[in-house]
Amino acid sequence: MGLSRRQFTREFKLKAVQRLGTGASVAEVARAFEVDPNVLHRWRRELRQGPGNAFPGNGKPRWPEGRIAELEHKIGQQALEIDFLKGCLQRIEEQRMRTLIKVARTVAPAEKELYPAWQGMQYTRNMFDGRAKLEPLDNDRYPSIRWTTARDVLLARQVT
Repeated sequence: MGLSRRQFTREFKLKAVQRLGTGASVAEVARAFEVDPNVLHRWRRELRQGPGNAFPGNGKPRWPEGRIAELEHKIGQQALEIDFLKGCLQRIEEQRMRTLIKVARTVAPAEKELYPAWQGMQYTRNMFDGRAKLEPLDNDRYPSIRWTTARDVLLARQVT
């Protein structure tokens, strides 16, 4: 009667490969787990090639390589579609905001107000879509102005 092949559980294989990852030599791990060093090399290679696909067990087929490539292709297509739809949504939102500003300017022009409502809408749109160009402050242009900190203002209000 011939010897039957030993079968190792997924957990056993993972423990052996993890021990290799701690810096132990292949020979040491092979002796500790009573397996051939070539088997350890194969287990480590299988785990590196596909961590979720390694050591599937009896009767559980590994993921076919074609299926993995197919899923990666599908992910790529979906990423392109998402980017395209984001661009479409952004253009729709820009058009919507542009229309709201035009309506606000028409309905409530507020020519005598310092800051009409439509101007706030326009400012917000420009700040969020990148049209606004922020320049550093040139405080040297106004040497006679003394800047006051928020703390000083609050302390002055507290006293009175």
